Amino acid sequence: MFLSPLKAVLDMRRTGRIGDLNPIPFPVVVANCVAWVGYSIVNKDPYVFMANDPGLLLGLFYTLSAYGYADAKTRNRLTALIMLFGVALSGVALAVAVMPMSKNEKMLLWGITANVVLLIYYSAPLTTVKEVLVSRSSASLYWPLCLMNVLNGLLWVGYGRATNNSFIWAPNAVGALLGLLQLTLCLVFPRKMRVDPEDAAKREPLLSRTAEEERANTDRAGDLLHQRRGSSAAEDV
Repeated sequence: MFLSPLKAVLDMRRTGRIGDLNPIPFPVVVANCVAWVGYSIVNKDPYVFMANDPGLLLGLFYTLSAYGYADAKTRNRLTALIMLFGVALSGVALAVAVMPMSKNEKMLLWGITANVVLLIYYSAPLTTVKEVLVSRSSASLYWPLCLMNVLNGLLWVGYGRATNNSFIWAPNAVGALLGLLQLTLCLVFPRKMRVDPEDAAKREPLLSRTAEEERANTDRAGDLLHQRRGSSAAEDV
């Protein structure tokens, strides 16, 4: 699941433009993985740890890459999300480290935190749903990520049911449904390429120059034809 945006991020780094890519889920990926890593340490669950530690590194790579190419408004939103999650997760870690808690209480605190962040992660792509409905284009929804959210949610539902862990299966069941909703939007409103204003500004002078050249060529061709006709008339006389 965490690998699904990799191609889009690498394309963004290659072209130097963020385009239709929605970077808001990236800092949520970081927060989600940090929360689940904390839960896995308290619960001593190596499967949850190994599934989320690579996601943490990829989330950092995605977030830093997107921040470098985003506009000022998007950068401010990314910064706000990073600070918000940083304060919240630091507070949870401090409470677990300092306050006298049993193992079950620590699991409960990390489990609730991880569930809240996970639901935010699954719903993060829906921040552009208004844009999708208005433009009737799903360009801002990255369908490979939506598809992997569905598959990932279903797999974790199976693991959570097998281990009888409601902290794992319950939020992932909701996440699978949200991913299915996003895929439905992708099907109902097919992706339409959005014209980059910067590209349009660059193309406009080129188009104008091309049109002027075509008019000039047409005028020259007309002059040559007129000259040939005049020459032919003179020879006839």
